[in-house]
Amino acid sequence: KRRLPRRIVRKNRLRNEMREQQREAELQHKAKRAENAQRSRDYQRKLDERRTKKALKKREKELREKRAESRRLEQEQKQRVIRERIDFASRVDQITSDLDRRYGANCFSVKVQVTDYSEDNKPVATDPAVFGRCYFDRHSQNGTETYGEAEERAQILA
Repeated sequence: KRRLPRRIVRKNRLRNEMREQQREAELQHKAKRAENAQRSRDYQRKLDERRTKKALKKREKELREKRAESRRLEQEQKQRVIRERIDFASRVDQITSDLDRRYGANCFSVKVQVTDYSEDNKPVATDPAVFGRCYFDRHSQNGTETYGEAEERAQILA
């Protein structure tokens, strides 16, 4: 077997070493790229988590504000309903008292008018045209006429 000259052997050895160094450099470069990609993914994931947390906090704050607003509106509505009920009750009381007063006055005036109309012995104190009754067939004096007074009137008229 023949030996290669030293110069060629050295050249081949240097080539092999250079190739080995290139492979190692490529491997290191690939490892660094993979590590950087992993870091980038981790950073992106953390950034997404922060954004998500921030968005959730913002949403929770909005929901709390909406709930507080709805509670405030409910309280206002309840107070408005209570005020309306109180106002309605007071109006009903006022209307019923007005009606009671009116009906009482009406009943009294009707009673007075009925007694004025129906009792012949009472004097005419109201306008005769109110009821359309003719009061000319009776006299309007207090009390009833006695027998003696009737004779006296008949003598005067005769």
